[in-house]
Amino acid sequence: MDFRVIIRRTTLSAAGEFFMYCAAVPEDKLDWQPAEGTRSVRELMREVAWCPKWAADIVSGKPFEWSEEIQAQIKETESHWVTVEDCERVFRDHFAEFDAVLESFPAEKLAQEMPLPFDTGGKIYKGLDNLEYPHWNIVYHLGQVAYIQKMYGDHKMYWAEPMV
Repeated sequence: MDFRVIIRRTTLSAAGEFFMYCAAVPEDKLDWQPAEGTRSVRELMREVAWCPKWAADIVSGKPFEWSEEIQAQIKETESHWVTVEDCERVFRDHFAEFDAVLESFPAEKLAQEMPLPFDTGGKIYKGLDNLEYPHWNIVYHLGQVAYIQKMYGDHKMYWAEPMV
């Protein structure tokens, strides 16, 4: 099986689970933070919505700036993504960009070092790592959403069909 098929399937499957868990969070809990310095479900949804675009830009070699000005622009843009459906729609749009980059990514570059534009704590990232980043990020935040749900008393297990 081609690496593109695996990355596409695992990423979209995780996204289906993530947005389903987010949809189970009551509206009055979407902005709740379990502790000072933690993030809300709405903040996590917005990051997941951005992630495929960031990965596409990094993998395709586009300049990536993370200045305070850029972060303020990001916050302004994502402030319009209010609902789970908004974030899922943006995710799908950004995933389409990522998928185009993924489709044209040559297998020879999977093991090639591909530095990230921010501090990685010394870890060297390769092409495959960056292609897998959206999946990793979604799964990481899915766990956080599930934990937040447990904290406010929702102990239900949710199951979703993959987005593929």
